Amino acid sequence: MCSVSLKFMALSGLLACAPAAFATVSDYDIITTNQANNMLEVYNDNATDWNSSSALLWSWKPTTSNGYTSTQVSAWNQPNGAKLRDNDTNWGGRWIVATSSGGLATIASYPGGSNKWAVNVGGNPHDAELLPNGNIAIAASTGGWIRVYASSQGATNGTYGNFAMPNAHSVLWDPSLSRLWALGGDYIRAFTIGGTAASPTLTEDTTRAYLVPASSGVRDGHFLYPYYGDASKMWVATGSRVYVFNKADGSFANAPTGVFKWGVKAVGNQPSGVNFFCRPDNLESPAWPEPSTLYDWTTKYIQFYTSAGASYTRHRSSADWYKGILFWPEYQYSSATAADYPIITVNQATSKVEIYNFYSTNWNSATDLSWSWQPSTTNGFVAAEITAWSLPSDAKLRNNSIWGGQWLVATSSGGLVAIAAYPGGAKKWAYNVTGNPVGAELLPNGNIAISNSTSNWVRIYASSQGAGNSTFCQADFIAARSVLWDPANSVLWAGGSGFITAYTVGGTDAAPTITEVSTRKVALPAGNTIIYFLSPYYGDTNKLWVSTDTHVYIYNKSAKTFTLATAGIDKSAVRAVSHQPSGVVVLNRPDAVKSPQPADPSTLNTWTTSYIDYYTAAGMWRTAGHKIGGAYFKGVVCRPEYQ
Repeated sequence: MCSVSLKFMALSGLLACAPAAFATVSDYDIITTNQANNMLEVYNDNATDWNSSSALLWSWKPTTSNGYTSTQVSAWNQPNGAKLRDNDTNWGGRWIVATSSGGLATIASYPGGSNKWAVNVGGNPHDAELLPNGNIAIAASTGGWIRVYASSQGATNGTYGNFAMPNAHSVLWDPSLSRLWALGGDYIRAFTIGGTAASPTLTEDTTRAYLVPASSGVRDGHFLYPYYGDASKMWVATGSRVYVFNKADGSFANAPTGVFKWGVKAVGNQPSGVNFFCRPDNLESPAWPEPSTLYDWTTKYIQFYTSAGASYTRHRSSADWYKGILFWPEYQYSSATAADYPIITVNQATSKVEIYNFYSTNWNSATDLSWSWQPSTTNGFVAAEITAWSLPSDAKLRNNSIWGGQWLVATSSGGLVAIAAYPGGAKKWAYNVTGNPVGAELLPNGNIAISNSTSNWVRIYASSQGAGNSTFCQADFIAARSVLWDPANSVLWAGGSGFITAYTVGGTDAAPTITEVSTRKVALPAGNTIIYFLSPYYGDTNKLWVSTDTHVYIYNKSAKTFTLATAGIDKSAVRAVSHQPSGVVVLNRPDAVKSPQPADPSTLNTWTTSYIDYYTAAGMWRTAGHKIGGAYFKGVVCRPEYQ
């Protein structure tokens, strides 16, 4: 079993580090329920040939080896519903919720697949939803009910709240309204979840009960799904047609051309504008070249329609799918999620700067490595510079109004510091400063600030004056490790042994000067020895992220105070910390200091990790970007603004 990606893709193939809403298209992989082999299968949305082994990214079913009893395994037959969800309130991590016509409904860890909760609920459960508190909502078609089981209370807890709903087929949690939507028979309904986590109740919100449209007298509500791009809408598939439902006014609009079909078992849209659905092959006319014949409700084809009206399919000869949906953990579209950025890393195993898709968890997938770079002769570096590039230690992307465009600033412990064009990678400036430069910042005028931990200085080089210009000014700073430009205060922040401080940058572009602002020099709280990393606290220009050898802080510039980060985020030896617009905190620290050790730790050295961890703002671990064999020294949100 292998893990899988949730990816951000750029139209150009090179991912620009700007908000997804402006620069990227976030299309996702597809999870299917394959009734031929009773597996959940995730396919690479980028792959055109789903018969290829490389297109199948993850597959799973309950087994005794992943914690299910033989009785539970026997109740897993004809899988018919599957979703990926985060749980940010009590478990942390990422989870699969799934149902099967054999009766088993389950929650399993992702990507490991271990049993978290499983009960044979009977009644042909067709769909499930993981609620924020860890309970599970289930729709059963022949059982004719919607239930909320107290799965948060234990692996086999069978306590539930029940609501009778004939031919119930689909459930979907709506965080914006705090309602559970359900579809089945003639109606779409909404419910409030009451009681307690241990004893949940379901109460219909009668102001939100809607009769689904009929075609030739047929309603037969079958499938609900988020409408990506508009949180006020949902996809609704019925026995007769597919509609776009507006939650605000209760109206149903016909689905776009190509999707407005009957008998559809699952439907959705990619953020790029591609709509997709699956429906039984026996409904197609003319027939597919290789149709599914296992059941009269399965298919070997997922159908796609672009916003321009073009169509294409994805097909697998060995498949008999009942549903195929986006492999995406969010309950619905949100502007904050759409604005999240990719992750820029320095990988000492490959000696490259690497940018990964934020929604990826399997960074072993080549499609999820959006961009990589290292000095080479093809991008303008000479042999001596290439030799001085080893153990990359810092990387930032920055906008620059003088040169235009975006620029990479990068350092390496071999001594080379470089500025390169993004995304082309061409050399703009490079110099072997020797020592151990572990931090750099591109100043607005095109000069570069560098911190050197073993040479004990912060320098400004006149990189604006030419590709190899070596003119510099220097401020002594023991074990200087991080530098960050602050446009609001026109100072350069620096961190190293014992304190945080700031400098003004004077002189001229060709002959810069650096002067410490003594009033901004503040000692670290007791128990801390050294600052490892400074980062903008996006959303508040008066704050900085500060990580030290023992803690993670939020630093208040005006008050000159260090406030411990939320428990869970406040960890020792964090080499880099930052956060997304959605509030997710991104941090990394060496695998060698973690207890317990992760499954595939970095073994290259004692200061790197193969995991870049994601936490909620409240400090709950969510997931991690991970690459087997990766040795990341730093991984941060790839954002080109200073603050």
